[in-house]
Amino acid sequence: MKKVGSNLGSGASISLYRNDYILMTRWPFVDKLVGIKNSNSATQEIIGDRTTVEHGLLITDKARFSTGTASEPRMVAARVVNEFPFIATVVIPKSLYAPNFFSHVGWILGLLTIGLILLFTFVRHVLFANSQINLELLERGLVQKALGDANEKLETLAYIDLLTGLPNRQNLIEQLNLAIDKCKITPSHYAILFIDLDNFKELNDRYGHDRGDLLLTKVAKQLLACVGSDDIVSRFGGDEFVILLSHLEYKEIDGTYTAELISQKILNTLTQTKHLDGIEYRCSASIGITIFGQEPLSEFEIIKRADIAMYHAKMSGRNTFSIFNAQLQKDFEYKLHLGELLKDAIEQNHFEYYYQPQFDNHLNIIGAELLLRWKTIEGDEILPNIFIPLAEQNGLMIKLGNLAIENAATQIAAWSTFPFLSNLTLAINISSQQIEDTNFVHSLITCLNSHQVKASQLRLELTESVLITKFEDAIRTLDLLKSYGIKLSLDDFGTGYSSLSYLRRLPIDELKIDQSFVRGIVEGSSACNLIITIINLAKILNINVIAEGVETKEERDFLFENGCFLYQGFLYSKPLPLNEFIEFVRSWKHIDPE
Repeated sequence: MKKVGSNLGSGASISLYRNDYILMTRWPFVDKLVGIKNSNSATQEIIGDRTTVEHGLLITDKARFSTGTASEPRMVAARVVNEFPFIATVVIPKSLYAPNFFSHVGWILGLLTIGLILLFTFVRHVLFANSQINLELLERGLVQKALGDANEKLETLAYIDLLTGLPNRQNLIEQLNLAIDKCKITPSHYAILFIDLDNFKELNDRYGHDRGDLLLTKVAKQLLACVGSDDIVSRFGGDEFVILLSHLEYKEIDGTYTAELISQKILNTLTQTKHLDGIEYRCSASIGITIFGQEPLSEFEIIKRADIAMYHAKMSGRNTFSIFNAQLQKDFEYKLHLGELLKDAIEQNHFEYYYQPQFDNHLNIIGAELLLRWKTIEGDEILPNIFIPLAEQNGLMIKLGNLAIENAATQIAAWSTFPFLSNLTLAINISSQQIEDTNFVHSLITCLNSHQVKASQLRLELTESVLITKFEDAIRTLDLLKSYGIKLSLDDFGTGYSSLSYLRRLPIDELKIDQSFVRGIVEGSSACNLIITIINLAKILNINVIAEGVETKEERDFLFENGCFLYQGFLYSKPLPLNEFIEFVRSWKHIDPE
């Protein structure tokens, strides 16, 4: 518009009107005129002559426009922009064309026509641009709304657990920090309950993650029902829930009374039978409690204390709660330290290997069980019931098990050169982690082959807990081991999840009666009846049965009279270091100990 107008000369103008004579824009631009209705009658007459204008170009010199104090005729060209409700005009004062109008009329008409065409093109571009802007604004609005919705969803994801609908870890931490800040202003007590479901992994492995998720949603509802409306129940992750208890009575000693009552209520509630898509399931939990408000603690320290107490509850037998105290902290730190020592001991094979002989009813030595003993570099003797679970918890069991396998293969190969040792079998304990290791069978057979050891001279002892998780996978692994000729023994039978339905499917060669039953022989009929049942079961399955922990002649006699003819225990020999074991076997006489 500016380019066209400047070519017309001084005093000329180009304008764009709406049908109601409202000026939309012009050149030269006059801000105060834009948006104002043109009241000039001549202009309205020309613009209003729709019949003439709508048929094309209208040119007239009838209009008069005031210029300062004078009134000067001006030539006006107008044209309707057909697709839109607008009219474009070009105005040229008489002073530009009057001196030689006829000689310049062609030029003027051409210029006016070109000006209007250019103006028309400009209008179309302006309106198209406006429509594009409106469309862009609409799209931008939709995008902004979508972003708003996405932000809301992200905020939900950031603070809410989608499975249970409970506040998540981040949400809980923020609420915990608010409680910490309140304690700085007003003396008060709060409690954190750290809840971990017992054996949740076994449920997932055996019945699938769908049922595991269903259990978590049911547990979430039960936890909400156990606490007050101001308390916060959160899913901390996996099968862990954390509850922030408010409004503990400050007059309580350490505020523990209410926390204990609620924890026991939770334990009682969780053990109720739950229906999980076709199965009935009873779960339990281990709960760690910590009270805060009296001393300055960070949210990390508070959660850590509750976690330590939960760990103690789990180690105390599960389905219970434990309250944090300074001793628990020391025990936990010692466990961490011991875990580091155990890792180093495994890497450097700093273990002592003991062998406890096994006997038949004729008192022949038929084999031995390999037992590990560990003395730390600090000189402490750590019992197997301490360092074996510690290895499992720290993911060290496969490496530790490989050490036992390597030692067993080495000794069986060495014994083959001694007639009194060459026919002995050697039993070693294996864990569920080893059975679940996909490389276990291959590495075991490779080890035996490298030492040129008969597979039939190795006996693997597994506990019933091995069979709880991934039962079908465990059966396939045991069948594969059995196909190589390796002997299998079910250790501590009767202390775990004994089931005839799975026992009949196991490719085992032997049941091992747990020493806790053997000790109970002299105490009453309960243990005796259990032992007799186990022996009869072994007969039905046509497998051997051996008793461990035989310490007295009375125990041995009872076992013999009821059909158990294999024994292991202090009655005959304690576990011995390698050289002592070899000498014991060499010098063994078939003398029945009195």
